[in-house]
Amino acid sequence: MKKKLIPFVLTLGLAGITGCMGMLPANQQEVNAMEKKEELTQEKKDFLAKISVNEKRVEEGDLYDWQKELLNQYDYAMEYLEKKYPSYKFTFTDYTPHGKGNSFSTFWFQEDGGKATFELYFNVDNDEKYSCEDNFYSQTLKSSYESALLSMLQKEVPECKAVYSSFTTVQGEKFDEKLTGQEVLEGNDKLTNTTEIYVLEPSQSDAQTIADKIQAQIEEKKIYGSYYVEVLNEEPQEPENGDSWKEFLKEKGSEVLVLEQKFSNFN
Repeated sequence: MKKKLIPFVLTLGLAGITGCMGMLPANQQEVNAMEKKEELTQEKKDFLAKISVNEKRVEEGDLYDWQKELLNQYDYAMEYLEKKYPSYKFTFTDYTPHGKGNSFSTFWFQEDGGKATFELYFNVDNDEKYSCEDNFYSQTLKSSYESALLSMLQKEVPECKAVYSSFTTVQGEKFDEKLTGQEVLEGNDKLTNTTEIYVLEPSQSDAQTIADKIQAQIEEKKIYGSYYVEVLNEEPQEPENGDSWKEFLKEKGSEVLVLEQKFSNFN
């Protein structure tokens, strides 16, 4: 009789345990479920909703593991930007995961109140350590670099009127909002850029002499980049900076263009 009672007792015991687990109060079950959910800012909800199929789960904070990891990267990337550019505020607008063509993920972002979109490359190494690079420095450096280069050129070539530069490569923490154009010109860092130098000179023969002089000066000082010397026979009505000269040439074209000379210096 004892041998027959043992299975019965074990079965009863297991049933009791299972029954107890299933008899948790409804409010306790809700608490347990809520503990698994993430508290998200509206900004993070909007970000995840753009790249997620189930927007309802995002709204409720019921996230998959990959979404939780993405938010960890989101926080790290935002902290990186805030440290590098403390005078600015940013919003992430989109995201592209790493794939076969690249080893990094890309966060797309905008300065609050701005329209231009910038890139942040997010890297995770073999030890699961994070690192970032971005191209927003191009915005903070642009005006300073243009002024410094124009000032240098005008010492030898007073016919130079304006400079327009664009930087497109991503760079790390070193290239922050404190970096000046003068530091770039005097330093050893090779920043890839495309620069247009605007000159006012109606004479074709003098235009060639001036363009050659500008090229020689840049090569002598080993200023890294790709260059276009644009010699015009007329200037804009409001020649404030390189942007106005660029728009003027785009509008007038061959009507005002005397000479265009292209060259690169990657030494």
